[in-house]
Amino acid sequence: LELGEPVLGTLVWLHGFGDRPDTFLPTAASLAKDYRILIPALPGFSGWLDQRERHTFDAYVGWLEGVLLDIAGPRFHLMGNSLGGAITLSLAGRMKDRVITAIPVNSSGVKLLGVDCVGGEMSRGENLFEVRSRPEYDAFVARVFSRPPKLPRSIQDFLYREQTKNADWYRRVVGDLIASPPVRETDEASEYVDLSAIGVPTLVVWGEHDTLFPLAHARYLEERIAGAEQRVIQRCGHCPQRVVP
Repeated sequence: LELGEPVLGTLVWLHGFGDRPDTFLPTAASLAKDYRILIPALPGFSGWLDQRERHTFDAYVGWLEGVLLDIAGPRFHLMGNSLGGAITLSLAGRMKDRVITAIPVNSSGVKLLGVDCVGGEMSRGENLFEVRSRPEYDAFVARVFSRPPKLPRSIQDFLYREQTKNADWYRRVVGDLIASPPVRETDEASEYVDLSAIGVPTLVVWGEHDTLFPLAHARYLEERIAGAEQRVIQRCGHCPQRVVP
């Protein structure tokens, strides 16, 4: 997805697990007068399902680094939600000469000891995204949103069917992700992103009521990324780009 004019530069947005570029469109449209906005599809989602690929953190970073070298220009701002946030942080460490600012939003990439998150659930064999029944879908929506959107029943049914279609595939991709080796393990956390390598201005953005990666993760990132700042979005869950006014 591409839109906008580069008056203030280029902004690259990376979506999360199970998401797709067009869910960012309403928010992107509000910035399009000032920024050229690029929102690439991540492998494993949006119809890009390739059984030959491995969907590890390293693989995602490698894919996106190549894409951004081709399309983003010499300098750009980089923002990512959830899985896209972890990729954003990794790329900020690897592409210091090109990334102007990094904005991880409700980012994955870290598992904190004593703070349960969706990454820990996946390691235990609990896959929130592997939806096979209506109760599981309702539980998924309740976890993602602090205030689930009010949608007509026909649209809810359509979204439910789409989610169940991908159940087997999401099991496969989650298996790849949890096989990713951590960069660092301490008594506090397992880090799948090299936070010490990040040398660009970083703004950590988090939804107040995120249950996939609770707010403690935002504090952890802010404390360990040099010069990072944190902003909390009140009454918001895991996906600020889908906040209901």
